[in-house]
Amino acid sequence: MPADRLLVKAPSIGGQIAVDPNMPQPLSPHRLEAFSDGVIAVIITIMVLELRVPSKPISDLDGLRQILPSLIVYLLSFVQTGIYWVNHHYLTDKLEHVTHAILWSNLGLLFFLSLIPFATRWVGVRGVSSFSIALYALTCAFRP
Repeated sequence: MPADRLLVKAPSIGGQIAVDPNMPQPLSPHRLEAFSDGVIAVIITIMVLELRVPSKPISDLDGLRQILPSLIVYLLSFVQTGIYWVNHHYLTDKLEHVTHAILWSNLGLLFFLSLIPFATRWVGVRGVSSFSIALYALTCAFRP
Protein backbone atom coordinates (compact mmCIF):
# COMPACT_ATOMS: atom_id res chain seq x y z
CA MET A 1 0.00 0.00 0.00
CA PRO A 2 1.39 3.48 -0.89
CA ALA A 3 2.47 5.63 2.07
CA ASP A 4 0.04 8.44 1.22
CA ARG A 5 -3.02 6.25 1.78
CA LEU A 6 -4.95 5.79 5.02
CA LEU A 7 -6.72 2.63 6.13
CA VAL A 8 -10.31 3.35 7.04
CA LYS A 9 -12.72 0.91 8.65
CA ALA A 10 -15.50 -0.10 6.29
CA PRO A 11 -18.02 -2.18 8.27
CA SER A 12 -20.34 -2.48 5.28
CA ILE A 13 -17.75 -4.61 3.46
CA GLY A 14 -16.39 -6.28 6.57
CA GLY A 15 -12.90 -4.82 6.57
CA GLN A 16 -10.82 -1.81 5.71
CA ILE A 17 -10.25 0.23 2.58
CA ALA A 18 -7.35 2.42 1.49
CA VAL A 19 -8.28 6.09 1.10
CA ASP A 20 -6.18 8.88 -0.39
CA PRO A 21 -6.71 11.84 2.00
CA ASN A 22 -5.72 14.32 -0.72
CA MET A 23 -8.51 13.30 -3.08
CA PRO A 24 -12.03 14.63 -2.51
CA GLN A 25 -14.30 11.74 -1.73
CA PRO A 26 -17.57 11.39 -3.63
CA LEU A 27 -20.52 12.26 -1.44
CA SER A 28 -23.37 9.80 -1.03
CA PRO A 29 -26.82 10.86 -2.26
CA HIS A 30 -28.37 9.10 0.75
CA ARG A 31 -27.43 11.88 3.17
CA LEU A 32 -28.77 14.51 0.78
CA GLU A 33 -32.01 12.59 0.46
CA ALA A 34 -32.37 12.03 4.21
CA PHE A 35 -31.68 15.69 5.02
CA SER A 36 -34.16 16.86 2.39
CA ASP A 37 -36.81 14.42 3.63
CA GLY A 38 -36.37 15.79 7.15
CA VAL A 39 -36.65 19.42 6.05
CA ILE A 40 -39.74 18.71 3.95
CA ALA A 41 -41.33 16.83 6.87
CA VAL A 42 -40.73 19.85 9.10
CA ILE A 43 -42.22 22.17 6.46
CA ILE A 44 -45.41 20.11 6.31
CA THR A 45 -45.56 19.90 10.10
CA ILE A 46 -45.24 23.68 10.45
CA MET A 47 -48.06 24.18 7.95
CA VAL A 48 -50.48 21.87 9.75
CA LEU A 49 -49.62 23.37 13.14
CA GLU A 50 -50.57 26.80 11.78
CA LEU A 51 -54.17 25.68 11.27
CA ARG A 52 -56.28 27.12 14.06
CA VAL A 53 -59.52 25.73 15.43
CA PRO A 54 -62.23 28.44 15.61
CA SER A 55 -63.45 29.66 18.97
CA LYS A 56 -66.08 27.57 20.78
CA PRO A 57 -69.10 29.97 20.75
CA ILE A 58 -69.83 29.29 17.04
CA SER A 59 -71.34 26.10 15.63
CA ASP A 60 -69.10 23.44 14.12
CA LEU A 61 -70.33 24.08 10.60
CA ASP A 62 -69.85 27.84 10.95
CA GLY A 63 -66.38 27.17 12.34
CA LEU A 64 -65.45 25.08 9.30
CA ARG A 65 -66.81 27.78 7.00
CA GLN A 66 -64.73 30.35 8.86
CA ILE A 67 -61.46 28.46 8.34
CA LEU A 68 -62.27 27.11 4.86
CA PRO A 69 -59.89 29.52 3.07
CA SER A 70 -57.06 28.42 5.39
CA LEU A 71 -57.88 24.76 4.77
CA ILE A 72 -57.88 25.26 1.01
CA VAL A 73 -54.54 27.08 1.06
CA TYR A 74 -53.13 24.37 3.36
CA LEU A 75 -54.30 21.68 0.92
CA LEU A 76 -52.70 23.51 -2.01
CA SER A 77 -49.47 23.98 -0.06
CA PHE A 78 -49.41 20.35 1.03
CA VAL A 79 -49.87 19.16 -2.56
CA GLN A 80 -47.25 21.62 -3.84
CA THR A 81 -44.73 20.45 -1.23
CA GLY A 82 -45.61 16.83 -1.94
CA ILE A 83 -44.97 17.30 -5.66
CA TYR A 84 -41.52 18.70 -4.92
CA TRP A 85 -40.84 15.82 -2.52
CA VAL A 86 -41.81 13.17 -5.09
CA ASN A 87 -39.79 14.86 -7.85
CA HIS A 88 -36.83 15.19 -5.48
CA HIS A 89 -36.91 11.43 -4.94
CA TYR A 90 -36.93 10.79 -8.69
CA LEU A 91 -33.91 13.06 -9.07
CA THR A 92 -31.89 11.67 -6.17
CA ASP A 93 -32.66 8.09 -7.18
CA LYS A 94 -30.62 8.65 -10.35
CA LEU A 95 -27.58 10.09 -8.52
CA GLU A 96 -24.53 7.94 -7.95
CA HIS A 97 -22.67 10.66 -6.05
CA VAL A 98 -23.29 14.25 -5.02
CA THR A 99 -21.15 17.26 -5.90
CA HIS A 100 -20.92 20.47 -3.91
CA ALA A 101 -22.91 22.22 -6.64
CA ILE A 102 -25.74 19.73 -6.14
CA LEU A 103 -25.59 20.27 -2.37
CA TRP A 104 -25.88 24.04 -2.74
CA SER A 105 -28.64 23.77 -5.34
CA ASN A 106 -30.53 21.44 -3.00
CA LEU A 107 -30.15 23.93 -0.14
CA GLY A 108 -31.55 26.64 -2.42
CA LEU A 109 -34.54 24.46 -3.23
CA LEU A 110 -35.12 23.70 0.46
CA PHE A 111 -34.85 27.40 1.33
CA PHE A 112 -37.59 28.35 -1.10
CA LEU A 113 -39.71 25.39 -0.02
CA SER A 114 -39.32 26.57 3.57
CA LEU A 115 -41.05 29.84 2.60
CA ILE A 116 -44.27 28.01 1.69
CA PRO A 117 -45.50 27.86 5.33
CA PHE A 118 -44.95 31.64 5.60
CA ALA A 119 -47.01 32.35 2.50
CA THR A 120 -49.64 29.83 3.59
CA ARG A 121 -49.94 31.51 6.99
CA TRP A 122 -50.02 34.96 5.37
CA VAL A 123 -53.09 34.01 3.34
CA GLY A 124 -54.63 32.34 6.41
CA VAL A 125 -54.19 35.42 8.62
CA ARG A 126 -54.59 38.24 6.09
CA GLY A 127 -57.30 36.57 4.02
CA VAL A 128 -57.62 36.20 0.29
CA SER A 129 -56.50 39.42 -1.38
CA SER A 130 -54.60 40.22 -4.54
CA PHE A 131 -51.37 40.74 -2.55
CA SER A 132 -51.83 37.51 -0.54
CA ILE A 133 -52.42 35.44 -3.65
CA ALA A 134 -49.49 37.07 -5.47
CA LEU A 135 -47.19 36.41 -2.51
CA TYR A 136 -48.37 32.82 -2.30
CA ALA A 137 -48.01 32.22 -6.05
CA LEU A 138 -44.50 33.72 -6.12
CA THR A 139 -43.44 31.62 -3.15
CA CYS A 140 -44.75 28.42 -4.72
CA ALA A 141 -43.44 29.19 -8.22
CA PHE A 142 -39.91 30.48 -7.49
CA ARG A 143 -37.37 27.66 -7.40
CA PRO A 144 -33.62 27.68 -8.13
